Amino acid sequence: MDSQTTIELIDAKQPPGLLALLDEQSVFPNTTDETLICKYHTHFGTAKKHPKYVEPRFSKDNFNFSIKHYAGKVTYNVESWLNKNKDPLQPDLEPTMKESKESFLRRLFNTAF
Repeated sequence: MDSQTTIELIDAKQPPGLLALLDEQSVFPNTTDETLICKYHTHFGTAKKHPKYVEPRFSKDNFNFSIKHYAGKVTYNVESWLNKNKDPLQPDLEPTMKESKESFLRRLFNTAF
């Protein structure tokens, strides 16, 4: 079985796949779970009809979508994906690195970007 269509849905750069759109949306400050799922539905759902992407049938499944994998349909929920994708530093990491005995780490974390 050829899974190339599923791989492209998930990982394509151009046109953007699910992960590329997630990365894109993570950059903008005012994006929400709702805007992310709307973006997915717009790019792959009813209008575009990607063969492996399935929109939920009922509105109660607001943040869900499914992908038709080789083993069957798998449903995903995008709640908190944006926050998880931003991957912020742990609160104690920066002060710890600034106090490191390693000069390289101190310089790295004391440099303003």
